[in-house]
Amino acid sequence: RWYRMECACNMVKMSFVNTSNPIWKYFVKLPYVRIAQCKICKCDYSFKSSITNLKVHLQKKHETEYQSYVEIVEKKKQAESVCLTSELWTSTNNDTFMCISGHFINKDFQFKSTLLKCLHLSRTYTSVDLAIIFRFICLDWGIFNKVNMCVTDNNRDIIEAVNSLGWDHCTCISQKLNNILQSFTKTYETTLKKINTIAYRSQMCNKAEKGLDSSQNRVGNSNQPLELLNSIPPMWDSIYLMIEKSLNLKNEIKAIDEKITELPNITDDEWTSLHQLHLMLKPFHEAITELSSEKYIYASKGIAIINGLKDVMKEIEKKPQYYSRLENIFKQLRAKLYEDFSSTEYESKMAICTILDPRYKTAMFIDEVVGETVENAKSDLISAVQQMMKCESQNEINSGHGDQNAMDVDDGEINLWRRRKLSIQNKKKSSDFNQLMLAQQEVAAYLQGDLAESSCDPCEWWQTNQQKFPHLAKIFKTKCNIVANSIPSDLIFTKNGVALRDRRARLPLEETIKFVFLNANLSETDYENYMPRVKEEIFYERNSTDPSNNTP
Repeated sequence: RWYRMECACNMVKMSFVNTSNPIWKYFVKLPYVRIAQCKICKCDYSFKSSITNLKVHLQKKHETEYQSYVEIVEKKKQAESVCLTSELWTSTNNDTFMCISGHFINKDFQFKSTLLKCLHLSRTYTSVDLAIIFRFICLDWGIFNKVNMCVTDNNRDIIEAVNSLGWDHCTCISQKLNNILQSFTKTYETTLKKINTIAYRSQMCNKAEKGLDSSQNRVGNSNQPLELLNSIPPMWDSIYLMIEKSLNLKNEIKAIDEKITELPNITDDEWTSLHQLHLMLKPFHEAITELSSEKYIYASKGIAIINGLKDVMKEIEKKPQYYSRLENIFKQLRAKLYEDFSSTEYESKMAICTILDPRYKTAMFIDEVVGETVENAKSDLISAVQQMMKCESQNEINSGHGDQNAMDVDDGEINLWRRRKLSIQNKKKSSDFNQLMLAQQEVAAYLQGDLAESSCDPCEWWQTNQQKFPHLAKIFKTKCNIVANSIPSDLIFTKNGVALRDRRARLPLEETIKFVFLNANLSETDYENYMPRVKEEIFYERNSTDPSNNTP
């Protein structure tokens, strides 16, 4: 069983990069001697100054493995820069685990995510311990010097560990937004508890259900009768949906309140407040839906969503009818949104990600305070494009040594080729200015173009337009792999994700690491082929949300 799981883990690791030559996937170094043993046939081969012997053996004796080795060598070149994300969670037995994932855009403009490591932490871990773990994992995968951003939650030890390694850090947008909304709902807890009680009792009490159905039938509703929803504590979105469904069934709830005296009574003032609360929270529901639409979202989309929420808050402030009964709550929500997502989020790297997203460019920068940051990001883009042009020009000059010598040598002698030498010198003096002009033109042409559709995949757009904007396309591949969330958004906001987290927390300690690694990395087909049946169907049907299923 564990051999199959080990093979599956190795298969996933081979799809990324590794610190040493990939040949060591098939050989092991014997201690104290310059001997390597083949893991497949157990033959010993020497390797003093090169690994040629090892490659020859693999090519002659294990053709399939040799082809895999060649593919790995090619894939080592794919990740020019990597964005790291981390997740901490605690099992039901109080065991702490950490997952570290890597995200990059390959040479074919495909966005890739790989869970690099899932490991069990001691109960007394410190920021120093976490820094060592980060360093070891990144060196093992050969990406330590390629990390351009690390996205985490607000755990102090993780933040200190990332800072000690000299990496740029950003907090998870999804978790931060979820925390704001969870804390906000506590300020209106009394009425929400009433709705939750009515929803729960209506599902448990046959009399209440019949009352809802008959009330809807009396008003001539020919569609399937609506049912009340109760909220799920970890999911803020469920609170919004509970409020929305209750407002749709307002008259029916009033009718059964009169018949079933033990149900809590919701006053007219509370109904009015609920209506305003629904209007206020609707943009946040839309934001959550967008965040949950993908496993990991680009940082540019995260910034666009937060800026969109800020813009909505400004508009709601102009319409008192939206919050007249909830003015204090509205002000608290708006202040918290601006406080937690301040202008510090718009440092240069994040601004470049947003500008190079063809869906947004500069359209979603609404705060005046970030205007300087955006302009600096544009200047950085122009400088980067100009530097690329200089390198290309230098390569052309290096390929023509005669012209370079003619340009550098000026002994004052008048000869037949004097005009040619002067022409080359003048061309070099003006080349920097020309490159700056060309860089400005490429950036300006991109920014002045139409915005892409909101459903557009930025990677696909850049793959299509890389000939039109060749230098910006290269920058996109190395700068725009940054994500907005440190863990998959569906684990925070969706019912399936909550169920998955619950099952994961109940896995046995000795099985958690490999199961989580394989569940995150294997495709559906490979998952079914490689996953052993342990305790019948532990973690096997990873999308199952049947509450009656007693297996984790």
